[in-house]
Amino acid sequence: MWRCVLAPIVASQGRQCRAQTMTVAVRALATRELWLHQRRFGGRREAWSVSSTASGLPVITGVPAVALFKNSRAGVVIGRGLICTLVAGRSAAF
Repeated sequence: MWRCVLAPIVASQGRQCRAQTMTVAVRALATRELWLHQRRFGGRREAWSVSSTASGLPVITGVPAVALFKNSRAGVVIGRGLICTLVAGRSAAF
């Protein structure tokens, strides 16, 4: 039961991460702010943003999942799924 409820949350967060990363990259290209030496900095900045989100969002989503479904496995699975989805969403955009 909990898989059916929580799976769309994981998928939508991955899409949002990818869309945000693409928006940042397209904006940098359009304003000509993306130079060769800035690509590394922008990539690092975006990687930091994704890593901070990937560390906080699973906790914010996993704790209510455990409380709602009374199943600690639900929190662990949703947390790991969100981490993998966010990192993959960021990687797919660059």
